Amino acid sequence: MQKSSDGSENIFLQKIEKVCRTNLLCIIAKNFKDKTMITKNSVIKICYSARSLEGELLDATPANEPLTFNIGKGELPEEIEKNLLGLKEGDKKKVILTPEMLFGDWMEENVLTIPRSHIPDDDGQIQKNKFIDLRDNEGNMFRGFVVDITDEGYVIDFNHPFAGKTIEYDIEIISVE
Repeated sequence: MQKSSDGSENIFLQKIEKVCRTNLLCIIAKNFKDKTMITKNSVIKICYSARSLEGELLDATPANEPLTFNIGKGELPEEIEKNLLGLKEGDKKKVILTPEMLFGDWMEENVLTIPRSHIPDDDGQIQKNKFIDLRDNEGNMFRGFVVDITDEGYVIDFNHPFAGKTIEYDIEIISVE
């Protein structure tokens, strides 16, 4: 504390120091408060990467191309949404999800041999180790992975590509509305 020429404390400087400290705390608090937390019905933009526990990169967004999701609308897996609630712009979160929480176990019964006569391939578009989109009689769309092509037909895996894998997501919140 400073003293005036007559030796008394300078009350004016004390008040200025107090105001400056208070204003700094107000600015910090305002910046914290102004960042919107993710809640149900928030619209968020995120960048993420998804890796297997072995470190294999399974999926990722380009850093400058965040994806937009509506929380609570089923656009993200429920377990991921739960982990994002309460986060704010700039936050980062690591989420590890087991097969039971996400895409389920890989199941042999989801690998089917479909006779060639059931899937016409007049233009040679069906290829081994490629995805194929098929429709059933009711018009429902199914995506499968062509494992093999035999004389009997097409061996197609209808499991999700990440089925049976525990996946580690690194998520960065770009914005919250």
